Amino acid sequence: MAKQILWDALPETEFEFEELLFAARDEERDIEQVRIRGIVVSGLDMSGLGFYQVSFENCRFLGCCLEKTAFRAVRFQNCDLSNSDVSWSYWSDCLWEEVKAVGIKAQKASFLRTKMKHSNLRYGNLGESKLEKWQAERCDFTESFLTACQCKELVLQENRFVRTSFFQTPLRGIDFTSCELEEVFVSEDGAELAGAIVDVYQAAEFAKLLGLKVVG
Repeated sequence: MAKQILWDALPETEFEFEELLFAARDEERDIEQVRIRGIVVSGLDMSGLGFYQVSFENCRFLGCCLEKTAFRAVRFQNCDLSNSDVSWSYWSDCLWEEVKAVGIKAQKASFLRTKMKHSNLRYGNLGESKLEKWQAERCDFTESFLTACQCKELVLQENRFVRTSFFQTPLRGIDFTSCELEEVFVSEDGAELAGAIVDVYQAAEFAKLLGLKVVG
């Protein structure tokens, strides 16, 4: 994170959430320095809006459109983003904690210095996203798509990658040794795996993907 933010000290908004969005869109400004708690919205269009130093706590955004939305220094804590669309969104210095994001659509999103902790991204699609100084800790990416991503300085800790697709995503220098890595999808020649850091059991799993038989 670029700097420490006192999330719990942020003032709570005096407006209903949808009124806050309407005012921000009408005035062409970002939503800034507020704490938003306990809202439940479904199918809401939030596309193109900007959020700066905002804390979302115990909120549910179900099937919402957040395309081309910008999040800077934003926290999602104990929130549900399942089946929402954050494609082409921008995330900088953000934090996800205990987020349920099953089936989230995040194609061509940019995640810069963003951390995800204890979050569920099963069946999510992060295809063609840019992941730079991105951290994921104890997250579930089972049957998710991390295809054709640009990765730089990733930190992965105890994540679950089961039947996850890394097709056309170079994994050089990425340390998977603390993660569960099983039945992942890559191209036939396994070019994505070159330079990935794995343990001996994960190496054997990758060998099977390439049609090799490990003996001894």
